[in-house]
Amino acid sequence: MPKIKPYGGRTSSYAYYGGYVLRKFCSIAPYLGFVPKANTLGRKHGISALIEIRNEPWIKPSLLSIKDFADEIIVVDSSIDDTPERVRNAVKEYGLKLEYFYRVCDLREASEIALRRSSCEWLLKWDGDFVAYSSKLRRLKEFIMGLQKEKYYVIEFPLLCLDMDLFHVMTKSPYHVEGWIRKYSPSLRYAKYPNARTETLLRFPKFYEKIYLESVYAMHLRSVKPSWRLLERRYQTSWMGEKNKEKYSYSFERYLKSCVKRDYGTKKLDEIARVS
Repeated sequence: MPKIKPYGGRTSSYAYYGGYVLRKFCSIAPYLGFVPKANTLGRKHGISALIEIRNEPWIKPSLLSIKDFADEIIVVDSSIDDTPERVRNAVKEYGLKLEYFYRVCDLREASEIALRRSSCEWLLKWDGDFVAYSSKLRRLKEFIMGLQKEKYYVIEFPLLCLDMDLFHVMTKSPYHVEGWIRKYSPSLRYAKYPNARTETLLRFPKFYEKIYLESVYAMHLRSVKPSWRLLERRYQTSWMGEKNKEKYSYSFERYLKSCVKRDYGTKKLDEIARVS
C-alpha cells in the first residue's frame, strides 16, 4: 500500500490542516444524499488519462510510461511541430490505444475537451513532459481501486522535477505537487490560475476528500527540452493574451518571429535559442 501522509505534503499550516479536516467531514455528503454517490454516475470502473500537449519532445516515453496504468488515454494536441507524427508512430509501433484530437486552442479549452471525452470514474491529469516510474504504478492502481466507491477523492503526490538535463534537480523546488488523480463528478470546473493567461486550475467541491501520498511516482522533465522550445514558451503566455491576433494572421509563428525580431534584432530562432 502507498504511504499516506496524514494531511498534505506542501505545508503543515493550520489553514491547510483545517481545509483537510473540512474536506474529510464533507466527504460524507454522498452518504447523506446531498450529492449523488460517485458509483451511480454511470462511469466505467477504471482510469482515464487526460493529456493536453503542445510541441512535446518527450511525448513518446510519457505515453508509454502510463499505458498499463490508464484504461483510457485521451490526447488533445495543439502542436505546430512534429509531435502529432510522433504520437502516431507510438500508436503504430507499440499498439497504444488512445483517443487523439488535434485542435489549436488554449489550455483551458483543451482541458475541457479531454474532460468531456473521458468515460472512466477516475481521472489522471497528465502532461507530455511527465514520465512515470511504471514499475511503481501497479500498487498505486490497486490502492486507488480499493478506495470507497461512493466517495469523491483527489489524490496528491509529488513529481520529481528535472531541469536542464536528466541528471539535475533544482534544489530549491525539487518537487511538483498537485492533485494528479481525482474522481469524476459533474461539479468539476476549470478556472484560470490568478495572474496567468494559460495555466488552468481544476476546482474541487468541498465534498472531495484529499489524500496525500508520500511516494514519487513520476518525473517532471520541466526544462529538459530543446532550447527553441523553451524560447517558444517564453512568448506563449503573451500570445494567448494578444488581442490583435489578426495582425499576425492568427499565426503564433508570425507572432513569435515578430517578438524575437523586436527583442533580439533577428528572426533566426535557432540562433537566439542557443544563447538565451
